[in-house]
Amino acid sequence: SAIEQSTFSTVLVHRTLCTPVATISENFENTPVESIPDCWTKILGSSITKFPSVVAKNTNAGVPSKAMAFTHKRLQYLILPAMNVPLSTLQLKFKLNRESNISGVFKVGYMSDPNDTSTFVAVASFDDSKYKKMLPKQVYFVGVADNSGANRYIAFRCGNSPEIGGFDYYYWVDDVEVSPAPTCIPTTNLKVSNIKPNAADISFKHEASANTWQYVYTDDPSVSPDSLTPTTITSDSITVSGLTPDTEYRFWVRTKCSPTELSDWNLVPLTFRTDCRHITTIPLLEDFSSSQAHNGNLPSCWTKVLSFKGGFPQKLYPEVVNGKLAFKANNSYFDKKQNLVVMPKFEVALDTLEVSFTLTRTEKKSAPFIVGVMSDPSDSATFVAMDNIASTDNLPHTYDVSLAAAPSTHRYIAFRLIPNTTGSSGYEMDDLDIHRLPACRRPIRLSVEEATISTDSAVVSWNAGGTETRWTLEYKTRADGEWTTIDSISTTHYTLKNLKASTQYLVRVKSLCTAISSESAFTSESIFYTLCGATALPWMEDFSQATATMFPPRCWARYDQKASDVFGGAELKNVTTSSYLSGIWKYDNSTYGMNTGGKAKINIFGSSTYGWLVTPSIRLEANSVLEFDLSFTKHNSSDKATDTRADDKFMVIVSTDNGTTWARANATVWSNDSTATHRLNNVSNIATPFTVDLSKYSGVVKIAFYAESLVGSNGDNDLYLDNILVKRNIPPTVVTLPADNITHNTATLHKKVTEGSYLIDEEGFF
Repeated sequence: SAIEQSTFSTVLVHRTLCTPVATISENFENTPVESIPDCWTKILGSSITKFPSVVAKNTNAGVPSKAMAFTHKRLQYLILPAMNVPLSTLQLKFKLNRESNISGVFKVGYMSDPNDTSTFVAVASFDDSKYKKMLPKQVYFVGVADNSGANRYIAFRCGNSPEIGGFDYYYWVDDVEVSPAPTCIPTTNLKVSNIKPNAADISFKHEASANTWQYVYTDDPSVSPDSLTPTTITSDSITVSGLTPDTEYRFWVRTKCSPTELSDWNLVPLTFRTDCRHITTIPLLEDFSSSQAHNGNLPSCWTKVLSFKGGFPQKLYPEVVNGKLAFKANNSYFDKKQNLVVMPKFEVALDTLEVSFTLTRTEKKSAPFIVGVMSDPSDSATFVAMDNIASTDNLPHTYDVSLAAAPSTHRYIAFRLIPNTTGSSGYEMDDLDIHRLPACRRPIRLSVEEATISTDSAVVSWNAGGTETRWTLEYKTRADGEWTTIDSISTTHYTLKNLKASTQYLVRVKSLCTAISSESAFTSESIFYTLCGATALPWMEDFSQATATMFPPRCWARYDQKASDVFGGAELKNVTTSSYLSGIWKYDNSTYGMNTGGKAKINIFGSSTYGWLVTPSIRLEANSVLEFDLSFTKHNSSDKATDTRADDKFMVIVSTDNGTTWARANATVWSNDSTATHRLNNVSNIATPFTVDLSKYSGVVKIAFYAESLVGSNGDNDLYLDNILVKRNIPPTVVTLPADNITHNTATLHKKVTEGSYLIDEEGFF
């Protein structure tokens, strides 16, 4: 009635039918996760699965926003809404991300029945080699028959049939756009083949009526195709020549439909890298100063055949690290991977060549380093060893390897490291030099075995480089300018005698090939140190051979103990057991304070800095003197030291019993109190020379450079020490000669003056 109504009936839910559409634009942002957009259809494989469906963003996989996910394990179809125009008039654009090569092949096609997989016809396939990155794709449906309006469904297909097990590997699709196709259709399916060092063949597909095209290419990744001058062609396959070896190019093609109508360039350029040119020029030098990330951090055109992934930070060895080619392997039960790296192909016969390089062992138990040749760089079974190198120390050595035994079929030089059963292996290679085999080869395997080295002698040994039977050896200390020469040695070993203790020596050898009246070049210098012992004068240290990890220098020592306690009989503590907050002497090569060639530095700061830097044993002579340079700056600055520094001290202390005890009476003190021999605050912020008279000491001594800070608030400053020299101070001599021109009150006096260690400022008669 007018005033009486019943309740509503139960709710009837009804979805209107989907109608064909003219265009589609879908980025899936408004589609719930694990769903598909309205009016889209999916057909699953043999098992129930949530895929294909929308997933949330996965930035680690290169999916920056919501996207449609497909899995490889089972066959899946995703069908777009029906289009209201023939597909031949449309174009499809979308982004596609492939997780792995296991993800399989992704296909785009069309269907006449969105519920019948047998009606699917593929139009385009995608099998990208780039992973975890959204790549733009474009598909045209040129030539697709409309079939009275039946073939109006665009479809994606992915997965395997029959179904496979294991983990899921995905494709992700995003930003799907269906729009009218242009009247001038671009080319598709650009492919490259027959790549050479300076040329490549390009082919493409196109609409059937097209017969004219334009192409452009560049090796500049920042250049767009519209800024390049196009070349017009009438063939769908071309050869591009005049390219640069081992260079990445980008290549575009567009259709020229008429003199005034051009298609767009390819949505994505064809990218390829030209082959490497074979090596024809000898000698060849490689210092590993530049490497290519795209080539596994190796020099251009080198090939990494076998590799080991490890280290920290993790690297794929072998690869260039800090300007050297680094090799690394371990003996893990689970990971015994080798290193094998191959150079480009040589056009010259390898049996005419010699390989020289420096090699530094980085792991104490390293397996031998192997130099060899190969006939096929992709097949490690073709590797033939030319030499095995087993370094006995961690110093750099230069090696020469003859390739005279290389088979004629082998044109690739290779370097190999096989894991050792006794421990990890590692080497660094540098300064590679490949040259013609010399008629007179220099000696090989130059070494000074550690077991033969004493305080004053060492045995140098080597192997003949060829058939020579005599050699010349030269040696010197690093500080010396001149070499000492021993000629015509008839054995492959020689004992050096009368050497200085605690001293670095260099030695080199060359061959004397008397049969051809020739001699070789010298080997590279081999370095060795005599054992620590009392060193004769003059003795010097400028820290030029030290590094941050090799400080203090050989035979020096660092300690941590308050000087007043040591003077009272306390034992010096090694820095490895010292307090974390205590200051110690360190290596420094900054520009602060003085030269950049290396120096010692200590931060005088805090309440517990007791830093000792102690020399090796030194054998003094009469009138010995110590010279050194000091500078005193604000911490990590070139500015002058700041604040009161009332508690700070620097001492030079001489131990007369070779470091067993230390006495306050033998200390020269720089401080700002009454105990000072010199005022510490007067030390400049630039290199300032100081001298300590050692004439009252004799025999074997050690000298300590000690720095102290007892109060944290009195300044934060750095003290630098360098150019230390202990030498004999030779005084000047004067000989009085007979007088002449003598009168009753005048005479002419004569003398002969010989300068000693220092210039004479003033002289006269008294």
